[in-house]
Amino acid sequence: MKRKVLLMGQSGCGKTSMRSLIFSSYRAADTRRLGSTLDVEHSHVRFLGNLVLNLWDCGGQQSYMDSYLEKQRSQVFSTVGVLIYVFDLVGAEGGEEGQTEWERDLRYYKDCVSALYQYSPDARVFCLLHKMDLVDKSRRASVYSQRVKELRRKSREVAHAAGGGKEGFRVHCFATSIWDESLYRAWSRIVQTQIPSLGVLERHLQLLADTCCAGEVVVFERTTFLVIAKAAGSTSTAGALSSSFERSTLTSPSGGFTYDEEEEGMEGFRDAQGRQTSTAGLGSGFGSGFATHHDTPASTTKPSGLDPERFEKVSELIKNFKLSCQKLPAKSSQCEFQAVELKASNFSAYIDSLTSNTYIMILVTDPAVQMASVKLNVQLARDHFERLQAINLRS
Repeated sequence: MKRKVLLMGQSGCGKTSMRSLIFSSYRAADTRRLGSTLDVEHSHVRFLGNLVLNLWDCGGQQSYMDSYLEKQRSQVFSTVGVLIYVFDLVGAEGGEEGQTEWERDLRYYKDCVSALYQYSPDARVFCLLHKMDLVDKSRRASVYSQRVKELRRKSREVAHAAGGGKEGFRVHCFATSIWDESLYRAWSRIVQTQIPSLGVLERHLQLLADTCCAGEVVVFERTTFLVIAKAAGSTSTAGALSSSFERSTLTSPSGGFTYDEEEEGMEGFRDAQGRQTSTAGLGSGFGSGFATHHDTPASTTKPSGLDPERFEKVSELIKNFKLSCQKLPAKSSQCEFQAVELKASNFSAYIDSLTSNTYIMILVTDPAVQMASVKLNVQLARDHFERLQAINLRS
């Protein structure tokens, strides 16, 4: 089962860097040596066994963009499952010249969406507002909100011109950077849209979470370590953890721009400096995204106490750990990374392979739950999830 994915945007916006980071195990610093993409680079990325992403990394030089939209229009935009359009926020912030670049980018984006209406009306559209880390912290939220509103307005204009619905394509926007977990969050959401019967997988994860008395269960793709699915346990101990699925209230560092993620366009923006959480005293690293209780009972834990990016942070940490393992001497590198077990004062986490294509992370906050029983449940569940995955991918 193949899914065609178009990766588009002007030259230098960061398309190839993010592709290399996610799918080719590059480190962020290593992407600096990558050159510009010429025309279209095709790659077939096997994802979850039989699911293959047919990724078209389209060069962003003006001559290439014009060719995609004119001579190669039907070839490029036919049978598309996902369009990912990348915008360079730094280039768009450079005064009058930056505004000109942004307007040109908007024109190309509008033309691409118009071509999708013609050849792939069922495609999904994602816009990545990239290099957000280079935008001044006090302006990130307002800049992001303004850009998203412009993009959605352009989408509606295309819909009206085509005689379609009022809203047109539902445009999903994310603020991203190769230097933090935001890229993993965006690509996880993108890939999840292409997985058939994802809800079935999540229901079975819910059952596993309840069986293990776990607070949360998360499944990662084996190679990219992108988040595939997650479920919160229904036990009383998991009550505070399940709040991670709720919206967060955020504010800019300067305090001048406050918003809620339920506001139109803001669901794809998260900023570590602007998020209101109570984890400041927990330290950095793996555990800071999970531990919230201290001496406060679980029933009084505030929903904002959990880092909503904690799973993506785990993706980034474990993937970097796997890359570090590859640098071990030849004799040591014969043993691949298999599992991680972490114990803290108020939670335990266990990461292990689930199927031939996935890893699973189980988070337990109840000290009465023995990690040996969790490991046994994972072992017993492997065959079931392997069969479930095969059924889903054939559907």
